[in-house]
Amino acid sequence: MRSRASRDLPGSGSGRAGLLGIDTVWITVAVALPAIASFAGRIGLIDLAYHLRAGEAMLQRAGVVQTDTFSFVSAGQPWLDQQWGAQVILAGVFRVAGFEGLQFLRSATMAATLALMFLTCRERGTDTRTAALLTLAGGALLLPALAIRPQMFGLVMLATAMWLIASRTAHPARLALFPFISIAWANTHGSFVLLPVVIGLAIIDDLFARRSIIPLIVVGLAATAATLLNPYGPEVWRYALDILGDPLIREMVTEWAPPDVGSLLGGVFYGSLLLAAAYLARRSEPAPWPVLLWLLAFLLPAFAAIRAIAWWGVVLPATLAGLVRARIEPDARRGSPTVHGAFLVALALAAVILSPWNQRPQLLHFPFRISQAVAAATPPGTRLFVPQTWGSWFEFALPDRPVFVDSRIELYPASAWRDYTAVVAGRADWAGILDRWEVDVLVTQPGWGVVPFVERDQAWSLVFRTENGLVFVRR
Repeated sequence: MRSRASRDLPGSGSGRAGLLGIDTVWITVAVALPAIASFAGRIGLIDLAYHLRAGEAMLQRAGVVQTDTFSFVSAGQPWLDQQWGAQVILAGVFRVAGFEGLQFLRSATMAATLALMFLTCRERGTDTRTAALLTLAGGALLLPALAIRPQMFGLVMLATAMWLIASRTAHPARLALFPFISIAWANTHGSFVLLPVVIGLAIIDDLFARRSIIPLIVVGLAATAATLLNPYGPEVWRYALDILGDPLIREMVTEWAPPDVGSLLGGVFYGSLLLAAAYLARRSEPAPWPVLLWLLAFLLPAFAAIRAIAWWGVVLPATLAGLVRARIEPDARRGSPTVHGAFLVALALAAVILSPWNQRPQLLHFPFRISQAVAAATPPGTRLFVPQTWGSWFEFALPDRPVFVDSRIELYPASAWRDYTAVVAGRADWAGILDRWEVDVLVTQPGWGVVPFVERDQAWSLVFRTENGLVFVRR
């Protein structure tokens, strides 16, 4: 007997009616439509650029990065590059297909995540339309993860884990995939720490349902042990947990701050919470407490950090799907196959027209003219003090000129960040800090407190100015 999810696959009905039935339209709307729409998303380089450089370095040397060579502040220091696997993938795609390929990869990973979310909702007992609507609602919460970076692979892994858990009763053999998912996850993104959480919550589900928990315990132990199969061993756990508890990261990185109800993403998050609470309150019978535990386990991190909203977006649809359980399965042949076919053709044409190869990718945080000016004014080896949000780009564009700091907040000591903020603010000792670090180029942004001081300092010369920044070179 086929599972409920397998009956949704296009072509699983009878002939043309099955292929062009309403189920196919709902699946396409839930999975393909958001993925195609993501073609229009711009590419941020705050993190991506250093990931590309690191991945390219590993492709060239056929080995994992062990020490930092990007910043002169931490040059030669150990770098636990837990996301090395994702960086190799990103660099490999970029080497073959450039930014267009990376934009397509983002859409593909989003489609995969949404498809797995849809299948999970179906395994949990909902009809096709309800599963599609829940998937779309969850997809709106994935906005924090739309950037091209390792987190998008973590989302695919979490969605896969949720699907395996949802189908464990009908397909227990699928649980054997968990250790392999665990290995891939632990070598691509720090969110692999969610894997024991998901399996632990599933064990509580089975205890509540009076099912055997032995298979999940065995799989959980094997999957957790499999996370140690990485170049750094158990140290990846320390790295991931340190990131979660680092107060400096929460202070400096916006996405680690709590969601603001006045922002678009914060509004979507709190709206999802209110809708979920309203549904649970209107149910004729209370939701089982394990369901509430699932929601609470992923809601609390989302309250604490914008970054965690994406995980809430993956888990929420699957959890609610287990409660909805629509009574009537829509007829896959309902509606006009001609209209459905026209819709699918129009969507395919939109995918071609909006594809990255027809729409040049728009890059964000991309001070190209400024980096060109620095390259023209300085020799290789020059130490650069640049805005932290531009550090990644300069590492990528000018790999032979080390920067002060970049997006890897956790890599640098607190003293380095104190020096950075002192220079930006134009504190009295700004010049002494640059002297001590032997900085020869200072790239500033408008509004920095140091700008009027360095403009009057005879030791520095302004060599380039745009509306976005200024380049000062030591005389």
